[in-house]
Amino acid sequence: METMTGSELIKLAKNPVLNKFVNVEEGQWMDSVLLTVTQEEMGEWITPAFQRDAINPSKSAVAQEFIERLEHSGKIATTFQLAIVRDKNSEFKGQILHIDGQQRRVSAESSQVAKIAVPTEIRVFDTDERMLRHYKVIQKKMKNPRPDDILRADALDDVPLLLILLKNCPFVSYSRATGDETYVASLGEVIRSHFGAMQEAPEPGWGSATELAHLLKKEDVAIMSKVLNLLYEVWGHEKGTSHLWNGKNVILLEWLYVNTVLAPYHQGKGGKTTQLTEEQFKMGVLQMKIDGVEYHKATKGYPLNEAQRSYLYGVIWVIFRFAFYINGEENITLPKPGWSNDYAKQLKAKIKSFEGTQMLQRQKPVKEAAQVELIPLPRPPVVLSQGMKRRTAEEVAARSVPVAAPAATFKWGAK
Repeated sequence: METMTGSELIKLAKNPVLNKFVNVEEGQWMDSVLLTVTQEEMGEWITPAFQRDAINPSKSAVAQEFIERLEHSGKIATTFQLAIVRDKNSEFKGQILHIDGQQRRVSAESSQVAKIAVPTEIRVFDTDERMLRHYKVIQKKMKNPRPDDILRADALDDVPLLLILLKNCPFVSYSRATGDETYVASLGEVIRSHFGAMQEAPEPGWGSATELAHLLKKEDVAIMSKVLNLLYEVWGHEKGTSHLWNGKNVILLEWLYVNTVLAPYHQGKGGKTTQLTEEQFKMGVLQMKIDGVEYHKATKGYPLNEAQRSYLYGVIWVIFRFAFYINGEENITLPKPGWSNDYAKQLKAKIKSFEGTQMLQRQKPVKEAAQVELIPLPRPPVVLSQGMKRRTAEEVAARSVPVAAPAATFKWGAK
């Protein structure tokens, strides 16, 4: 393996001469070298936007072990991948981009080693797009690829709707593992929840987030933005509401929103259910927050699968109907789909418990509701309706009132 110094690499980036490189595919050339680089030279490398932030080495036992080995040997055993873009119009023209091995590099920069030797693949690309797509190939070949790594690249490449969704919902991030409590959900979670909610019977696991991202349309982003902003307005990012943001709640609530706020649910001989306003929907969402600990106890440990879907929906159905009752809206009807059982008895028991503890006072609107113990619900076998199929966002929009402003100009509160 040939050797190269950090200063030689900097000269190469400014003038990519390809006489020693192998043309591995159209628009991409590669050379493998043993790179000897100083801390200062390594500090000039750029981390592109599609790379996730590295973990602080002082907070990682693995990183500390890595630093100890490096300070003992002065070498990094595993290969770095660096990129150079030849396109004169590229924002990265003349720069060295670190596209794989970032965590090792950050750990190395925290060490006391002045000069480091590391095997390195240097790849030269003719465009930013080819470099970006090579990065996605690297991620997909990993043993345990992380969806957020691929979604970051997709957002900058061929799924720009992801950037619109993140702009509409600044409390959603690529990953919840950021340590920043401002973020309440990951991008992958909300994408999978949305497509799960668009089924006739809501269900998770409809596909991987990276696959589903490529199926997103503007109508999908508009619906997701509406629902997530509504939930965030009520729940926020307080520590006591973190459990409400789990995937099964978001799936069921988005399904309920689509089938009540956007358009009334058709349930066979029972006819249409009530079409809710957003303010009415918020009553139920607020009651979920108020019931807090009791709600968490009632649903903890129960996954959203066919066996438990009816039970979990029943808990939410009772909470919403109870919220309507104490707000003087007891005539509102909610969907009772074929895959769910009847929980009217549990609703009556919850109301009776409430009335037995305090005098009912009805005000319109009621901004705060009472917290009472949730009545345990039975978990009978689920009877699934026939002909379940995914309803697309277009189909939902076609039978509803206008969903939202176009995704590119969406703002919370737009009608």
